[in-house]
Amino acid sequence: MDDDVLRVLHVVSAQRWQAEDSALPAFLRALQGQPGIHNEILVTGSQEDAAAGRQVFASAVRAATPRRTRPHIVHLHGGDAAPLGAGIALRTRSALLLGIEEERDLSSGWRGGLMRGITALCIRKPTGVVCTSPSLAERTSAHTRAGISVIEPSIDLAALDAQRASVPAPMDGAFHVALIGPFTEARRLDMALAAAYLLARDQPGRFHFHVIGEGESLARCTAFVQRHGLANAVHFHGHQAPLAPWLARMHALLWCPDRDCAATRVLEAMALGVPVVAHAVGGLPHLLGGGTCGTLVTEHAPYAYACAIAALAADPATRVRRAEAAARRVRSHHEVAGVVKRYAALYRSLDAVRQKTLDVCYL
Repeated sequence: MDDDVLRVLHVVSAQRWQAEDSALPAFLRALQGQPGIHNEILVTGSQEDAAAGRQVFASAVRAATPRRTRPHIVHLHGGDAAPLGAGIALRTRSALLLGIEEERDLSSGWRGGLMRGITALCIRKPTGVVCTSPSLAERTSAHTRAGISVIEPSIDLAALDAQRASVPAPMDGAFHVALIGPFTEARRLDMALAAAYLLARDQPGRFHFHVIGEGESLARCTAFVQRHGLANAVHFHGHQAPLAPWLARMHALLWCPDRDCAATRVLEAMALGVPVVAHAVGGLPHLLGGGTCGTLVTEHAPYAYACAIAALAADPATRVRRAEAAARRVRSHHEVAGVVKRYAALYRSLDAVRQKTLDVCYL
């Protein structure tokens, strides 16, 4: 291989890239188009998970094996991938880039301790940390002396536009709200359905909630809907692919997680012109422009979300204004082609430091 080519190894857990809302496949495909960069991927997990990962990424990124790869940069996508990636970085004397993509990567449990331990272990290297939001960067700064960069999440707008069907919003006079999975406990589908209950009680027939996706909390929430007689107001559609035609028909997306988590679905709604009502937690206030590109709910309670949805339904002019601002923001800040250029520049800056310090060991 040409010595001028920068070799980047991406280490990612099978659980992370297999998530319904994972943006990693699109990101890696776009990154492969960057000149002078050769990308490889290692998927941690079982043999079946690794084989599935190789198949998904085979068209764009070469699958690697831990013993044979000789990267210049090891990019860990989340704390889940840290043990294997850090070991390869130490063995090959490559730069280590730790990606903090969700709040769980900074948890006070074993993941948080693992991240701090790996950072300390690799301090002799030109190590960097990249966060997907300013709030994550602020929290990360308390755990590491490495340089921290903020590169916001991305989506493939060209693919999203290709998937989008010209389907008009329902004309039944109701206000249709999307609840999009994957439904982990932290995503708080139960909170959203409690808000649906309040709206169905106070304004029968006015609001319809569409639950799209799968997840661990779905069974419990289905029982809640049945117990409270919400079958006419809450509709379960299961996993839908592509999602864009479904999402484009909605009047709003309700997003009420407990903590910072992947915001791919929020970006997709913004790009499609669907107003977002979201909990003001983590990077969401920044993502939604402080409220200019969506509705931020500061009180994490069902009635607060219900009030926000009702207010949005009663004010079409505000919906249009915020939806248009959101679409402009996504297309100017979150298009995958622009984001991968920022990552490519970061890789090159880390490699430049690596080359200067190859023979230096700080103990």
